[in-house]
Amino acid sequence: MLRPLPETLVPVRLRSVHLTDPHYGRRSSEVVLECRDGEAAVLILAERPAMRWILGALPLPPHTPDPSAARPVPDA
Repeated sequence: MLRPLPETLVPVRLRSVHLTDPHYGRRSSEVVLECRDGEAAVLILAERPAMRWILGALPLPPHTPDPSAARPVPDA
């Protein structure tokens, strides 16, 4: 049975599996999605093809403004 992911779960980055990650029969095609749920760190381990479905089920991370867009352009 599939359960909905919590709205508070925010993706941070997608990376390869580290030796220190929890594992359950590791496969070479697995990747790790680092997330935050409030202050708690959450790791989601899945095979690469399945990760797109997981990412699609998560809310988008909050928009971070581009710092270069706020800089004034010097006069030539």
